[in-house]
Amino acid sequence: MRLESERPNITTDYLTENLLASTHPAVSWLRERINKAVRGYIGHLSIDYQLDWQLQGWPSINRFGDYHNLHYHSHAWLPGT
Repeated sequence: MRLESERPNITTDYLTENLLASTHPAVSWLRERINKAVRGYIGHLSIDYQLDWQLQGWPSINRFGDYHNLHYHSHAWLPGT
């Protein structure tokens, strides 16, 4: 709520800041869960070479009645919500 009040365009202004780079304990926990899931996914693909990935994330605030149009991220190897 604090971030939203400080940055009213937080949902659409995704290039300004990478939320997943935050040191906040909740974000650190989420980042580690994402990395664990990605490593598991890579393991199931039987990839036998080193991969280097970066995480980028931003908050998307949706209230009752809001929606998010179906879309894709062409620059992403493994996008997720």
